[in-house]
Amino acid sequence: MTRETLVEATGLKASVVDDRLKVLIDDMEVLRVERGVFVPAPKLPAARPVTKTLIPGGWVKIEIGDDHILTLTPAENRALGELMAGAGQQYAAIEVGHQNAILAAELAAKVRKLEKQVSALNAERQTPATPQLALVLGSA
Repeated sequence: MTRETLVEATGLKASVVDDRLKVLIDDMEVLRVERGVFVPAPKLPAARPVTKTLIPGGWVKIEIGDDHILTLTPAENRALGELMAGAGQQYAAIEVGHQNAILAAELAAKVRKLEKQVSALNAERQTPATPQLALVLGSA
């Protein structure tokens, strides 16, 4: 959904929609897919505990929550490992992207803060000196 669509659908001012979108993004309720385009964040059930136990002789036992227990032969374990390799790479790529997004957001916040400080300092420099300060400076 676009920002403009939200403004039209809700009847709210664009500034209010922008403020609420920022909160939803910060709370990970909404994802920004590109500039001005947003999607709801996927809601997944809580992850169940997963364990993998190596058994002497090459056997493997995989337990998922309290519901599922798999006992795999060495060949089945290798086959499952091959099948899961793509998921492992995908996880690594997603994690790197997630960490980069966090760093980018932190840097953007710091840049905004520094820009405000620079603007305030520039405004302060351009403000004429107070009369008392002018007298002190004039007598020096």
